[in-house]
Formats: sequence, C-alpha cells, structure tokens
Amino acid sequence: MLKTIDKSKFSNSEEMFSWIKDLCQWGHRKTGTPESRKSAEYIRNKFIEFGLEEVEIEKVPSMCMYVDQCSLSVDGERLNTMFANGTNRRAEEGTFSFGSARSEEEFVYLGDGLEEDFEKADVAGKIVICDIHFRYLPLAAFAEMIDEDLIYDPEGKLADSKPVLDIYSPNNWPYNYFYAQLKGAKGFVGILQDYVDEPDWYSEDYTFYGEEMGIEYMELPGMWISKSDGERLKEKFKKQDVLKGGMQMKSRYEYRDALNVKGIIKGESDEIVLAHSHHDAVYAGGVQDASGMSEVLALAKYFAAPGNKKSGKTYMFAAMDSHFTDYCGHEGFIEERSKRGDNITYDFVIEHIGKDAYIEDGKFVETGEGVPKIVYASTESPQLLTDTCAAIAKYDIDKTLVMPVDHQEEEDYTEGNVISDAHLFEMAGIKIVSMVSSPAYLFHPSDTPERVMKDWLQPIGLMFAELMESV
Repeated sequence: MLKTIDKSKFSNSEEMFSWIKDLCQWGHRKTGTPESRKSAEYIRNKFIEFGLEEVEIEKVPSMCMYVDQCSLSVDGERLNTMFANGTNRRAEEGTFSFGSARSEEEFVYLGDGLEEDFEKADVAGKIVICDIHFRYLPLAAFAEMIDEDLIYDPEGKLADSKPVLDIYSPNNWPYNYFYAQLKGAKGFVGILQDYVDEPDWYSEDYTFYGEEMGIEYMELPGMWISKSDGERLKEKFKKQDVLKGGMQMKSRYEYRDALNVKGIIKGESDEIVLAHSHHDAVYAGGVQDASGMSEVLALAKYFAAPGNKKSGKTYMFAAMDSHFTDYCGHEGFIEERSKRGDNITYDFVIEHIGKDAYIEDGKFVETGEGVPKIVYASTESPQLLTDTCAAIAKYDIDKTLVMPVDHQEEEDYTEGNVISDAHLFEMAGIKIVSMVSSPAYLFHPSDTPERVMKDWLQPIGLMFAELMESV
C-alpha cells in the first residue's frame, strides 16, 4: 500500500536544481578524468553531510577512450568533425594513430551503406562516407502493447507529442561501419542526416553489435560530419566517384578507475532498498544525468533526516560510473555487493528529467512540455506495479508509460529487456522501478541545466520516496 511522504520535509525543486548546477560546473564528468573524481567527491561529501553511513568511493577498472587528434579534409575543405566513440582501436589497450596528408586518401560515398551497396563497390584502401539515419522511438506502439491502466496521460498529450528520435539504437549505423571494415576500408565518415546540423553526437560504444559479424574491435578511424557539410560533399560526388583528402585520428585506450559512490542508512532488516543514478557525463550532462543524481541526493537527504525513515529496511544510495565506457562500474558495484553479502531486494533508478524537444531545420526546438517517460516495474511484486501506477498519478507525472518487466537473464538489450541504468541490476534478480526518457539532445553539448524540467524535480522525488517507503 502506497505510503504518504510529508512534502514540507522533502527538498524543493530549487535546492535540487542547485545540485544539478554544481554537478555541471566542470563541463564534463568523463570516466577516468579529474572531472569525474570531482563529481564523485562532491556526491560523497553530500552523502556525509546528510548523515549517511559507510560512505565510500569504490573503484572499478574501466576501459576508457581518449582522443588527442581528430581532423578531416576532403577536396581541399577542412570539415568540422566529432570522433565516433569506440573507433580507431586495434587492440585491448594502446595508442592508435591514423594520419594522412590532405590529398593522400581516396574517399567514396556509398549512400546508406547497406550490405548490397558494399557488394557493388571496391572500398579496399579507401575512406567510406555514408549517410547515418535514426529511427523514431515507437511510443504509440508501446502504448498499444500495454494495458491502458499502465498509461498516465490524462490530457492525451502523448498523441500530440512530436515523435521521439531514437539516437540510441542501431539502424544503418553501425552496420555500414562494420561492412566498411570487413571490406578493407581505411576509415569511415558518417553524415548525420536526421540530427541537428552539427557533428556533435557522442553515442555509447557500439562495438558489441559487431560481434556476430566477427568484429572484435572497431579498427577504422570513425568520424561524424554535419548534414550540411555532407550535402556539399554529395554534390561533388555527383560529378566524380572519388574525392581526395586526408584524415587524422589519434586515440588512446587505457584502463582507468570508474568511481562509484555509495552510502547507507541502516535499518533493523538486512534487506536493502537501493536508489541510484549515474554521475558520469560526456558533456555538462544536465539531464543525463545530473537530474537523476539530484533525485538520489534528495532521497538520501530525506531518509537520513531523523524521524523520516519509517521502514525497517536498510537504504542504500549510489552514483554509478562508466555509463559511456563499458558499464564495468555497474558490474563491479553489483559484484562488490555480492562479496560483502549485501542483500539488495529493490533498486529505484531515476534518469533524464528533461524538457521535450524535437529537431526542425537542423536545430533543437523545445515544446514547453516535459519529455515522455517510460517507467519499468518488476512484475515479481504485483503490489509494486500497482503502487508505481498510483504514485505516478498522485504526482501527476504525465506522458508516462509503465512497462511491466518479467525477470530477464539475457546480457544484451533484447526485446522486453530493461533499457535503462537498471538493466544489470534487474538481470541480477533485483526488483526494480526505473524511470527513463530519451530526449534527442542527451548525446549533445546542449544538455545543460537549462534542459532540465525543473518543476518535475520535487514531484518525481516524492513519488520515489513513497515507493521506497512502501516496499
């Protein structure tokens, strides 16, 4: 049964937003960097300030990519570029360089770069240019798949919402890259066709999608260019099949420490209720995921205050690292809990409390609404599912789909799996409630505190506090 939390005792949205701005002050929080350590220490200090016990920064080795050089020129024109994460790697560790003069390499354009496109072309020794397309997340299809009682959309806003661009799932990328590598190409350039008119797309590492094709490492240097730059190149390719130019990329792959932060509030029971988000970010990361961390901080502060915690369970609060490297931080956190005999029974995960935005004329355009959300909830506890729906309605968290989750054991993100930071925890047999959303700016430098849906911060925190108290 859902319990009630005293709103006056919970951090207000202004206080939570101040923590978001604090976390964003370093510009990025990439795993293995001084900025990541500052972020971890900030959260550790907050946990101590709030009165949590056994506060620690736990280190887990994580493979990190650092790029020292990334430049591209084609047909005498120097182009703005962004490296493709996980590329230009030819061994487990090391520094890998690819460099050529401005007019040394041959560039060929292969459209979408489908398998049949590569069958018709000789790309050996050349640098391949392909269009990169994104799909749209099928929120309407999700809504049709689940019971209407699991949809909270009292004003019917989902039907009027702009389609959500799926910048997370594979489409023709990364398979066109893999075809290029298997066919002996020297490099790969992707034109971001459906994105803002910039090359700044910092995706997660897509290497594992190539395993079935025999790809161990993404060996070719890979870069993004904007749609407008790509269109100019494509006009030139209409006049000649091959353009000359140069590509330079130097990347380092080395193990650094992912820094997880945890603290507890002891209870009478050895059952642990966990709340977590992740603190790493490749840009300022206002929405991803300073917003989620502000919720964890607010929950920790609330339950640590005398008299607020009613449950006899032990509460644990945590900040994960390695979201953009290899998730080894998450794996290491779970392994450490097992070694210590920590009995985590529930995990409440909060991510991406952002403003809705769509792409028009090559720019992000905000709608004035919050982004649509998915909340995964484990079906092992029917009451948990019922309470989750009730809490969403109580705090009017609109445009929210609740996705019931049966326990999964597959390692990859397959259909029916949890596609959020709760994925590995759910696989470990822990019951979850995980809120996540997918605004298209998450992998872009414009993910600043201004993108956060500030008015939602306290209501979502109260919602999760009541759920944590009720299990």
